[in-house]
Amino acid sequence: MYESFLGPFESKRTFFHGHSYTGNPLACAAALASLRLFDEDLTLDHARAMGERLAEGLASVSELKHVGDVRQRG
Repeated sequence: MYESFLGPFESKRTFFHGHSYTGNPLACAAALASLRLFDEDLTLDHARAMGERLAEGLASVSELKHVGDVRQRG
């Protein structure tokens, strides 16, 4: 990745405004805090449970004659 942006200024290969790989300390701290919250709050488990609840609700709606197709992902 580093070499993709490596070159003299005149080559315009430099990504002038930074990108995800610059190791910005504030962005890294925010990302780590978000990941920690995902673990502590069991976010993915909650999302899975809510997805199952939504699927149950959609199943009852899909039985209505004026509903053609109900889809869900996740």
